[in-house]
Amino acid sequence: MALPQPLLIVTAGVARGRSVPVIGTVSIGRDTENVLMIQDPALSRRHCTVTATPERVTIHDLQSRNGVFVNGSPVTERALTDGDRIRIGDSALVVVIPAADIEMAPTVGLTIDDTAIVGTTVSMEAARTRYINQATATTRRPAAAAELGLLLGLSDALQRASTLADLYDTVLARALEATAGTAAAIVGRSDDDEWNVEASQPGGAPALTINRVIGNRALAEEAALMTDSAAMLCAPLGSATLLWVMRGNPPFADQDLQLLAAMGSITALAIERVEHLQWLQDENVRLHQAAIDHDLVGESRGMQAIETFIRRVAATDATVLLRGESGTGKELIAKAIHANSARAGGPFVAINCAALPEALLESELFGHERGAFTGALAQQRGRLEMANGGTVFLDEIGELAPPLQAKLLRVLEQRVVDRVGGRHSVAIDVRVITATNRDLEAAMTSGHFRQDLFYRLNVVAYEVPPLRERREDIPLLAAYFVRRHAARCNRLVRGIAPAARAILMRHDWPGNVRELSNALERAVVLGSSDVITPDDLPESLLEASSGHDASRGFHGQVAATKREIIREALHRHGGNVAAAARELDLQVTYLHRLIRNLEVRARTAEQG
Repeated sequence: MALPQPLLIVTAGVARGRSVPVIGTVSIGRDTENVLMIQDPALSRRHCTVTATPERVTIHDLQSRNGVFVNGSPVTERALTDGDRIRIGDSALVVVIPAADIEMAPTVGLTIDDTAIVGTTVSMEAARTRYINQATATTRRPAAAAELGLLLGLSDALQRASTLADLYDTVLARALEATAGTAAAIVGRSDDDEWNVEASQPGGAPALTINRVIGNRALAEEAALMTDSAAMLCAPLGSATLLWVMRGNPPFADQDLQLLAAMGSITALAIERVEHLQWLQDENVRLHQAAIDHDLVGESRGMQAIETFIRRVAATDATVLLRGESGTGKELIAKAIHANSARAGGPFVAINCAALPEALLESELFGHERGAFTGALAQQRGRLEMANGGTVFLDEIGELAPPLQAKLLRVLEQRVVDRVGGRHSVAIDVRVITATNRDLEAAMTSGHFRQDLFYRLNVVAYEVPPLRERREDIPLLAAYFVRRHAARCNRLVRGIAPAARAILMRHDWPGNVRELSNALERAVVLGSSDVITPDDLPESLLEASSGHDASRGFHGQVAATKREIIREALHRHGGNVAAAARELDLQVTYLHRLIRNLEVRARTAEQG
């Protein structure tokens, strides 16, 4: 009888959903000349062919790199039947022969039997099988050599499986082959004792009936079981998964139980390997997705919070206001937001609003036309125009003069800029990130900052923590700055002495990361050894450190002397710092710093 026209259906991979009729020979591979072209990098250019004749359908492996698998088994040439599953690379296909006079192989269904087993049930732990237990070596039958070959073949095939689907296909096919079963399935048990088919291979049986009592016992005892009726076998593949095989006549025998127990043990190890591999792949994807591009240094909780903020806000186009003390790295955060956003290919333009006088700042921000003012010899684009398609970072936004605040508000609301002396507005597409160390709410109350502009800028606000609140980052930052400054100065500096590191850790860093960088640059430039020592650090750090323990060493005694001189000068002038500074021939700001670092103010108060 001639076979009807077969059909190949792609069920997994990049060509999932495609189907082709098998007329003559169908070639499959990456090359465009194939009848079934699949752009799967795991496929060879000409991977395999499927040929239909009036008598049969055959698949041929064309010496492909990654092989051809039918129902989980590697093949070079094999006759195909209806329902066979073909795995090539990362793609899967199913063979369909939809003829009315050909009985379709049924899908294995699952029927649960809760009947308690009456009679005997044979139990076999994998470690006691004749293939593993050396004590039974003398009792091995001549056929055991063939069975060992089957188990070795299973182990080799399982090692090539990269997904649970491939692994399940392989073990089911081998289990049916080894035991001549009529149906096999891998069944999982949920926490609420529900049983579900994970994978199945029918061999002619309409359904698979499992006994819940037997299944729970096999999992509890971690042993393969065979009922006294010898109609079914099951072997555990883990803590909640079983391999079930059934057949009618002849019934299963002891050697079938031995084989299935050994197969279950081998498969359980392979499942752990595949699941671990999948976990590593998922974790790799997660880490790549979580990773962000930035130049920030630190591992503290504060730094982790900053990274999380960058990751979340970079995915949007929202206006960002960064708040915090000077020197905390607000510009680096702005750069990181830009670098991890959809605008990363566009420009990042930064301008300090406090660095230029109002007249020059207006031209810098918005540009000007030729002849707009004396010296405007040519048209010039402003920084906002230069940032078109990218991000503009406005640092010290709290210092922006009121007239420029109004013009910036127009940019945010209408996305246009008006050049100085210009008659026409210029449309722009920019993301605006601003930063300030001022109290903008207080500036609004005093009338120095526009309320409407504040609300436009304060869409997403973030308070950058000062360095003293993330001290665990100081050693990492210090090592980073020493390496960077040593490379610039062409000096060999191996590291920081423990005593110097302790001083760095105790300091409050009112200038934050910028102050730390400057202190270590000075230490690298003026240091005379290949290690940063306390004597290489700025005097202000030594004074602050000595304030914690006035009795320690040279610097402690110097600090104690300074403290006494300042205390007496303040006492003579009734606590007037300016008058004391004039007497001591010091700048008032420097005397204030000495008072703070040496804790003089508190001690003066104690003396009344």
